[in-house]
Amino acid sequence: QMMQMSSALFPPGPVSRGDSWDDTSSIGGMMPMTVDSRITLTDFDDDTAELAVTGAIGPNADAGPFVMGETEIDAELTGTQSGTTVLDRATGVARSTTMQQEMAGGMTILAAEGREFDIEMTIKGRITLTTIDPAPGAAPGAAPASQEQ
Repeated sequence: QMMQMSSALFPPGPVSRGDSWDDTSSIGGMMPMTVDSRITLTDFDDDTAELAVTGAIGPNADAGPFVMGETEIDAELTGTQSGTTVLDRATGVARSTTMQQEMAGGMTILAAEGREFDIEMTIKGRITLTTIDPAPGAAPGAAPASQEQ
């Protein structure tokens, strides 16, 4: 899902420094949500493009409860995210991403035999992703030498 969301980084057409575009991503799983993002090209050079990302996080109304055996989990979180991504212009691969997220809301767990638990939560997180360079001479996107088989 993280890789699917990264496709939102690509604009619908040519852009100039300061141009922005919007994207909506849906995330499934135990806490399904949607992320409405605004992406802005803040800077670029011959090798990289830097993007600023801001967004609103909300519940995914199209997703039902997460079912695990006899247990159902219904989560509803809202919040914000902001960060930056540096893309490699030759490959389109993100060299680095830093994102801060803050969410709050609740979760209802319906367990076996009708037991119900309500949990309120606040989540604050910082995500940092860095692409590992491939082995010298390897094609872009190739695994590092230590992982090749």
